[in-house]
Amino acid sequence: MDVWMYWVTAAIFTAVGYSFAPMTSYKETKRITQETIDTLIDMKYIRTRRDENNEIELVRYDDLEEDL
Repeated sequence: MDVWMYWVTAAIFTAVGYSFAPMTSYKETKRITQETIDTLIDMKYIRTRRDENNEIELVRYDDLEEDL
C-alpha cells in the first residue's frame, strides 16, 4: 500500500470527524458544564462546603471533616 493512501484516508476521516462534531459555542459548553456540576452536587455525588467568603468550595469526597 502506498504512503499517499494513508494521507488520503487521514484527510477523509478528519473531514468526517469535523462534520460530525457538534457546533456549540463556548458559552453553551460552559453552561452545560455548570449545569452538570450543579446536578452532581444536588445528587450528592460531589461534596461541597462554604468557605470564609461564603462561596461554595468543592471538597474531596474522602475528606471526612465534620463541618460539611
